[in-house]
Amino acid sequence: MAQFRRLARAESLMIRDALAAGREDEALLRLQALLSFSEQIRTEGTLIHYMVGVAVSELGLEPLREWLPQLQSPKTLDALVALARDAEQRHTPVRAALTQEYYLGLATHRDIASGNIKLQDLHRWGFNDLNALSPEALLLQSGIGAFFVVKPSLREYQHYYDQLFAEFEKPPWERKPVPTNPKRFLNQLLLPVFDFSTKQEQRA
Repeated sequence: MAQFRRLARAESLMIRDALAAGREDEALLRLQALLSFSEQIRTEGTLIHYMVGVAVSELGLEPLREWLPQLQSPKTLDALVALARDAEQRHTPVRAALTQEYYLGLATHRDIASGNIKLQDLHRWGFNDLNALSPEALLLQSGIGAFFVVKPSLREYQHYYDQLFAEFEKPPWERKPVPTNPKRFLNQLLLPVFDFSTKQEQRA
């Protein structure tokens, strides 16, 4: 993901240089390619892909925002309008990424219940801030208590996503944040931050 951002930063500099040199056609072609790349990243899967895609498009649009007041060519302005309309039509809503995130979380619960994922695996994947002394963590570490951890966690997880998806049925300006203060050990890892996701969608 970091490589995508580095690529977008380099392309953003090229767009800025092209605009500064009066090569507006080149700048728009580069921006169009970067926005297409951004959309491809967003549709790749989970929430992290969506967020990286938004960051990539923001980097491409940044030089355009700076130079927009100086663009006078009707041809260039018409091309910008067409580019904006195309981007709007192809825009992937954050709801799609959250759906992928939801199914990934269900699969994680399933694999923990079946023993295919263990607490040590979560630590190895970077979840090092877990409270290893919590009762649920101790049950997972025991190797025989996974079911007793997963069942209540799954209920809480499903309740959260039921609320979350209900909010996404509303227009963005009517949505309210769904509380993300999970009590269950696993959900402290799995639940995304709804309010941040919504703000990212409105910026995209």
